[in-house]
Amino acid sequence: MECKHCGAPLEDGQELCPACGLRQDAAEPAAEAPETTEEAAVETPGNIEEAAEAPEAPASKTPGRKNQRGAIGLLLALVAVAAAAVVILVLSLSRRSEPAPETPETAQGDLVITDAASGSEVPGTPDDPAGAAEDPTLIEHVDENGQFIPHSYTKSSAEVTEEDVSRVVAACGEWELTNGQLSFYYWQQFYRFMSTYGSYIAMLGLDLSQPMSEQMYDETHTWEDMFLRMAVTAFWQDSAVRDAAARDGFAAGESVQQYVDAMLQSLEDTAEVAGYENGDAYIQSMYGPHITAQDYADYARVSLANDDYLGSVFGAIACGEAEVNAYFDEHADEFAAQGLSKDDPNMVNVRHVLITPKAAEDAETDENGQPVLTDADWAAAEARAQEILTEWTDGAATEESFATLAAENTEDPGSQSTGGLYENVYPGQMVETFNDWCFDPARQPGDTGIVRTDYGFHVMYFSSTCDHAYWYDAAEQQYLSTKQQEIVQEMLDAMPITVDYEKVVLMENEALTAAE
Repeated sequence: MECKHCGAPLEDGQELCPACGLRQDAAEPAAEAPETTEEAAVETPGNIEEAAEAPEAPASKTPGRKNQRGAIGLLLALVAVAAAAVVILVLSLSRRSEPAPETPETAQGDLVITDAASGSEVPGTPDDPAGAAEDPTLIEHVDENGQFIPHSYTKSSAEVTEEDVSRVVAACGEWELTNGQLSFYYWQQFYRFMSTYGSYIAMLGLDLSQPMSEQMYDETHTWEDMFLRMAVTAFWQDSAVRDAAARDGFAAGESVQQYVDAMLQSLEDTAEVAGYENGDAYIQSMYGPHITAQDYADYARVSLANDDYLGSVFGAIACGEAEVNAYFDEHADEFAAQGLSKDDPNMVNVRHVLITPKAAEDAETDENGQPVLTDADWAAAEARAQEILTEWTDGAATEESFATLAAENTEDPGSQSTGGLYENVYPGQMVETFNDWCFDPARQPGDTGIVRTDYGFHVMYFSSTCDHAYWYDAAEQQYLSTKQQEIVQEMLDAMPITVDYEKVVLMENEALTAAE
């Protein structure tokens, strides 16, 4: 049995993952898309989504839904505990005031130098007399011409001292970030990134067999810089949320401590199974020396308490039809560019059973070595689809019985576990003939039929029409996301952060090194 979030091994029936700290019934963390990530898609057999649909991030596409999780096993197991509740995109926030330099002159004009002694910013060039940067998390290693200066913050485990671990590198209000705590934030950002984009790192230019400090993320920052800046921003956000919770007199529920206690025990159990002396040794293999499982528990406790608080704050956002309609109208041009209109029909819920045609063993092959399907192959698939529809008609002829037949017979891996169900299907999401059947104006709940697509024959069952069109759901989600980001930004604005990158020591990840 494996954790559904991070892929770490679990014992049968174990509900709490000791690695990532997430329950098996918990929602997966929302994916964060790096700004340099290009849109891409990988099609799989049985995909009935319209190929022209552009995902927001690399995704393995199966019918009806995008899967953006690519867990890479125990090595990348420790995913951020608080990720699910924090909707704001950390990387987008951290890069908000950092324009990409188009020329060395542009980079020079944006250069900001931090005085290590005082932590204050000083002018970088005559073109920047104030020397101020809106974002204090900026990392700059460039010369007077704006050219990148090679550097690294990482030390090997043997080189790291207890003094390194305890050194304070950032402060936000009463909260301080030591290198030991930074190690959690840094590697959590890495693990979280890898759990989402692990299958695409080559495309993104990241080679795990090489030091991240030697690989460029953009013209003047390495991948090490990128993860470090994300880590500092995550600490900033955690501190700002903690402070806001304290001002509001918010106290996390007892379940937070109970959860942390259970996680610590599970961590010890998993360490034993994995061959580590104890939980401390297991944690140190992934985060560096001189830190303990209790340190990780303290980090997790803060994250979980912040989850509770943000959940209560976000849940209080007013978001009814009036707000959604007004938001859509205010951004009508943006939504129109996405092909969304208030004239769109409501979304639908539909079930199907996919039967794919099978070629004979001695079938001819095309230039790609794939068997060529004959008319007889297609006819056999259509006959099988008709048999299934007849079996349903002659039986109970209910949605429940159709779901059972779908689970037993469909060749669509994306809907087998749901009894062939796709919910909230919007116009244009599915391939043309499938789409046209779903959105026939005369379509009624309980309608059935057989539809042919390039993937085979689909035995169709129309379940219901949704309450809203896709434009409404899109506007609602964007409205909520915007409000949530505004709330968190207000918290950040109320809690300035100071950072001294000259004191930063990043600790080597022994588990990652051993896997290279």
